[in-house]
Amino acid sequence: MRQPTRGLHGQAVEIIGERIVNGGYPEGCLLHPEQLESELGVSRTVVREALRVLAAKGLIESRQKRGTYVRPRAAWRLLDSDLLQWQGRGAVDEGFLDNLAEVRGIVEPAGARLAAERRDAHDLAALDSALAAMAAAGRDAHAMVEADLLFHRALLAAAHNELLTRMEVVIEAGLRVRDHLVHGSDHPVDAVPAHRAVLAAVRAQDPAAAEQAVRALLAQAVGDVRQLIGDTARRGEGVSTTATDPGRTRPAGRPDRHYPAVTDNRRSEYPMPEIWADGAYELAEGPRWVDGRLVFTDILTGRLFEVRDRAARELLRLDVPLGAVAPIADRPGHWIAAAGTGIALLAPDGGAEWLARPEEQAATPMRMNDGVCDPHGRFWAGSMPYDGTPGAGSLYRTDADGTVTRVLTGLTIVNGPAFSPDGRVLYVADSTAGVIHRAALDQDGKLGPLTEFARFADGSSPDGMTVDTDGRLWVAVWGGAAVHRFDPDGTCSAVLQLPVPQPTSVCLAPEGGRLFVTTARLGLADPAAPSGALLALPVDAAAPPAARFSLRE
Repeated sequence: MRQPTRGLHGQAVEIIGERIVNGGYPEGCLLHPEQLESELGVSRTVVREALRVLAAKGLIESRQKRGTYVRPRAAWRLLDSDLLQWQGRGAVDEGFLDNLAEVRGIVEPAGARLAAERRDAHDLAALDSALAAMAAAGRDAHAMVEADLLFHRALLAAAHNELLTRMEVVIEAGLRVRDHLVHGSDHPVDAVPAHRAVLAAVRAQDPAAAEQAVRALLAQAVGDVRQLIGDTARRGEGVSTTATDPGRTRPAGRPDRHYPAVTDNRRSEYPMPEIWADGAYELAEGPRWVDGRLVFTDILTGRLFEVRDRAARELLRLDVPLGAVAPIADRPGHWIAAAGTGIALLAPDGGAEWLARPEEQAATPMRMNDGVCDPHGRFWAGSMPYDGTPGAGSLYRTDADGTVTRVLTGLTIVNGPAFSPDGRVLYVADSTAGVIHRAALDQDGKLGPLTEFARFADGSSPDGMTVDTDGRLWVAVWGGAAVHRFDPDGTCSAVLQLPVPQPTSVCLAPEGGRLFVTTARLGLADPAAPSGALLALPVDAAAPPAARFSLRE
């Protein structure tokens, strides 16, 4: 699996953030938006949104009369995944490495004990696969790093403790720094035997042996890094923890360092979009091609629209949020909807017949979000917490008899889903985690195990999505000002730049040649057109019309 290429907004966040955490912009340094626009080659909107993200991470603050300045390190959110990654780049900070090693020494041995006690066949298969990938990586430093990360993620997952699993953000940062140093050196260490010992103890369900094996592995990791740093220092060379990237210049603590403009050479593949239907929609979502025209929702106002002759017309309105709809087979003008706290059948006049309201009595306030029918006529829809409570969201399946079943839990903001053309693969996004998952789907609507298909690590989030006739996944990237296209193997094969920071979802015209993108103004301090409008741009792809819900009377 490859990481998605960052959009302009994400790249700006990364470049400015790296400068701050690596000393290029010291505490108290004033940041001038106009200067950043010119230096990075991006718009004022991109810079403004990037600074908002960095403020949320505690790195900067804006005050009247003073301007935007870098905050003291004590105010930074040091466990933020981006900050951990940025601190691990550039010249080696031995204090940072020591801190990471101490945290790993606290977390991973305890995780290994639990893994030995609780692991199941799926966990062992994941660990076996990761270990095999490590063995196959050989001298390929990048492949070894990714395989090592997979092993440690699988080890934490085998503990079956969702809070412990969240510690992967710290462990991943430490592993990436250590692995790029050690596996990228002239004499990389063979890490397979130490990991094999951990797996053997977990397989044998021996908690004490598993803990001991992990402690030995961590001790070896610290020793390898210390030896490499010492050898390099004796040769009078600098040590970098970042793999060579000819397209970027990494910060090294010097404010006069040159940084290139934010670019992506795949963006030239498609032209900029045009406004297809104007409108200042707060949270436009769920575009679907139905009966020869596009329909979409404005979630928070509970409205459903159709677009004809490049103008939007309201079809119906609810008194609860309307996340998404799908047409009902053989009932023109009728819809199944993810709305309010559940699933409803909608009449042309907006009358609602509720099938179920599974989130009505939830511990935290919830609403339904995105939804779509699979090729077999079942309706799938996700939910989300208003307050962002981690793991509160779920994915639901509505069958032809109107039964609503919760099929996935533990997600936060559930987006998608989308299906392969044959209906045998489901894609679903957990937007808060920045992850797109994939699972096999059988004819009865049962899901296989979730696997990670793509991960967004730049502060942006995968949102609504669709699959084209060639099986490629098109994803709106909230906060990334872009649409990403993924091949079925997980490769990000195209990035479509957008003039808005918050695209929400996508739809491909059945006759091909056009991609529609809904957008949002929600949360923007100074929203400007075309945020909130429906956009369209030419593409070389098509998708079938929206699948219909097969309601059995």
